[in-house]
Amino acid sequence: MGSRPVTRKQYEDIVAAQKEKKLVQYGQRIWGLRGTDKRIVDGAIQKTYDFFKSLRIKMSLKDWGISSEHFETMTKRLVERKIGEKAMSRKQIEQILHDCLG
Repeated sequence: MGSRPVTRKQYEDIVAAQKEKKLVQYGQRIWGLRGTDKRIVDGAIQKTYDFFKSLRIKMSLKDWGISSEHFETMTKRLVERKIGEKAMSRKQIEQILHDCLG
């Protein structure tokens, strides 16, 4: 996850779909969660978010003083760098940035 803000929606939309088995394993082993895979994934994402928030880690772009006025430049750079395990479209990146405004 690094030091960038991450939203639960980002995990649900992109990461969880690609990494469901690993997230289930993580939820069970780290957080002791039980139930359906979906319930475990959702719980692991929420508990991880809450944990970082409890450490007073800034979890939104707004917390970092970043507004949507910078999104065009940020999106262009992220598209050029082809971040992530799978290439993301400009639209996906823009949606993540908007979701991270908090």
